[in-house]
Amino acid sequence: MNLRAIALKPGELRPLDRSGLLLLGLRCAARVAPWRPPSAEAPWAAAWALAMAAAVGPPADPAAARALARALADAGARACNALTGADEPLGRAHNYACSTLSTVVEAAALADRPPLLKEVILAAKLSASIPALLAHAGRAPLPTGADPSGDPVAAAMERVWSAIRADLGALAAGAAGVRAAADPGAALDALGPAWPGGAPAWVPAAR
Repeated sequence: MNLRAIALKPGELRPLDRSGLLLLGLRCAARVAPWRPPSAEAPWAAAWALAMAAAVGPPADPAAARALARALADAGARACNALTGADEPLGRAHNYACSTLSTVVEAAALADRPPLLKEVILAAKLSASIPALLAHAGRAPLPTGADPSGDPVAAAMERVWSAIRADLGALAAGAAGVRAAADPGAALDALGPAWPGGAPAWVPAAR
């Protein structure tokens, strides 16, 4: 596995302004949304709305952002704990999904680029942790036709980081259009599929 290919570098994000960075975080959260726990629907929706409003407008109120981020992170932790001993990989995926959006919400209250950049890179890492843990658990097998001697973990990691990098180009060209759209959420979705080439078989159906 090429370690240089599986983590974002600050220089790669230079074409994105504050809005573009938050929209990248939201794309990462959307990619892992199928793993959000059913019990987290309400805080997820509220957190998404706050982060989207901050992406197309001014930074969010810090107190409101902290409260929503904490509520979402707590929901993920509870869902994870509930599956301890029963289905730990799924529980951890629930936690990572909630932590991804929670981190984006924390970023939504930031105006200065350096801390915002740090939070968005963290959100991307958290989102990419789900394919890695699923592959380690044997739940993200190699795609059909792949070399059977290949490494499923490397394949899953390369797939998710390739998808994240596809977002970079799409947002560099299209973030302004998302900000100007009557429905920014729909415009963000329209920039391209969450998984270029089609979602891997191990991604749950969207709810």
